[in-house]
Amino acid sequence: MLETLCSRKKQIRIAGEDFPNKIVKSRLLKLDDSHIEYVLECLDRNTTDIRNIRSYILTALYQAPTTINSPLRRAGQPRLIRECCPVKRVLDKQDNTVVGYL
Repeated sequence: MLETLCSRKKQIRIAGEDFPNKIVKSRLLKLDDSHIEYVLECLDRNTTDIRNIRSYILTALYQAPTTINSPLRRAGQPRLIRECCPVKRVLDKQDNTVVGYL
């Protein structure tokens, strides 16, 4: 997030789309602790493989204000968690505990 806020690029890529840096920076600066907590919860519950964790987290943070109060979240649908920010957990082979994320 800090890297994006300090970026001098004119366009910033979010979810495969280029947005003006002023829009992205403005939206990220409006995040509060509940948005960060929401994204961390999504990361903790997700098991989907991803290729670029930085891009996924940036997208999840950018979209957090619109997805945090979605009807799917209020209904407790697990599908929302997978769509929020899919991340693969790295499990210990012996006791199946989470040792990291990819």
